[in-house]
Amino acid sequence: MRELQACPFSLSCFRHHSCFSFGEMVERVKFQHELARLFVRHLDNNEVNLSRVTFTLSPTVISEATGIPNVGEKWNKSQYIDREYYDPYIKAKYHNKLSRVFPFKFLEDRFAPLMKIIIKYL
Repeated sequence: MRELQACPFSLSCFRHHSCFSFGEMVERVKFQHELARLFVRHLDNNEVNLSRVTFTLSPTVISEATGIPNVGEKWNKSQYIDREYYDPYIKAKYHNKLSRVFPFKFLEDRFAPLMKIIIKYL
């Protein structure tokens, strides 16, 4: 939460997109790195079984658990995104070097803290 509050731009984005309450919830229960690692390692076909408890993932369940609205464009990791959606966030000197994957340093400096928070918590 300190990281989020230290960056006014990130804070306003999280508030605007109804994600701030999720950040507060993570702050209360703390982020459990090892549990998250176990969860991801055992994820199979949108289900995880930990200690004989089966967790099923779906956009609806995630939305209910996090309080983040399930709205907007659907996107999967293997899906290509039109360049028009991410071009404004890339430094000008890297526009001609973009490929399917690009380094973090390609991001405009003002978006880097927001991206770090998104990667860490979402």
